[in-house]
Amino acid sequence: MTTTEPADKQTLATRLIETLEERKELRGFMAVLRRAAAEVQPLRAYQAFSHLPNGVHDPAVQAVAILYSRHALHSETNRNLGKSLAEVVTKQFPRNEKNGIMVSTFDTRFNRLMTARNFNEIQTLLLRAWPLLARNSIPVDYKQLYRDLRDWSEDSGYFDDKKRDAVKIKWAKTYWGASEKKMSPEEKQV
Repeated sequence: MTTTEPADKQTLATRLIETLEERKELRGFMAVLRRAAAEVQPLRAYQAFSHLPNGVHDPAVQAVAILYSRHALHSETNRNLGKSLAEVVTKQFPRNEKNGIMVSTFDTRFNRLMTARNFNEIQTLLLRAWPLLARNSIPVDYKQLYRDLRDWSEDSGYFDDKKRDAVKIKWAKTYWGASEKKMSPEEKQV
């Protein structure tokens, strides 16, 4: 596989989301993508992936397509996954103080995402979290998700441990930053 330039990565993300948006009303196409995660019909999945830019060869394209087929609420806000998952906590898993720290029952799931060791593991964990995004109608910036997963995938021309760790740090800062206790003006002056 040849390495593409960062501009190509941006263009591919745009083309991928445009293609998915155009095809989201095609129920059969979306059903094949949904089943692709379980590899119920892997040959049909590759047939569907062939209609996506670089879909047969790029695992990040495949992962985004599968996730999109399960929750087709795209919002181009340059928000990373940490922000979307923080909204899940706000809407469904409120934080309570425990030993002086604000915690949610979802935090364990998020921490598990942050310790994923490879692309297959992160993809499996994302598939488990996706119904929560769908149930709460929380949008996902699929272009940003694609760019992040490209840096995560070992089969990508972009992969290295530092890039994957940078994605994890971005997600964690956004996720935990959303739970940061907002200080009152009096607390700031102390």
